[in-house]
Amino acid sequence: MLGQTLILTSAYRSLAHNRSVGGATSSQHMLAKAFDIQMTNLDPAVFERAARAVGFTSFGFYQRNNFIHIDTRSVPATWGERWYDPHAAAAPLPIERAYVPERPSEDRDLLGTVAGGGGTVIAAGAVVSSLGSLAPVAQVAALIGLGLAIAAAVYVFRNRIKKLAR
Repeated sequence: MLGQTLILTSAYRSLAHNRSVGGATSSQHMLAKAFDIQMTNLDPAVFERAARAVGFTSFGFYQRNNFIHIDTRSVPATWGERWYDPHAAAAPLPIERAYVPERPSEDRDLLGTVAGGGGTVIAAGAVVSSLGSLAPVAQVAALIGLGLAIAAAVYVFRNRIKKLAR
């Protein structure tokens, strides 16, 4: 019906197996009325519609573990949070705001800028201290490389300051 392979991760369970996997004490798996299906190769919304169309009545959504539980219990039940279905949405999802670190120690951009700037200063010192022992052409190449490294560090630092100012 879906034209896709279903990846079953759980079907019938014995009482012992149900306990070992932390299943509900009244699990429909122990009655051979339930399946857990991986959503790796399926659209969850399409799968849910197809499962309902063939008679499954209850659905458990496990997004973190990427599967849907389906069963045929007589009193329908639903739990967990459905995957987002863009075709069924009445309104667009809210736009997630960019993460803003609360402390400087959590700001990876800032830490990277400081580490990069410190590394540039150390490298510049090493290059300048060894310039005298290099051939003239190597001295010019080292100074050009040093200039480019400093320019890159200034560019990154300037952009970081602009970002922090926002």
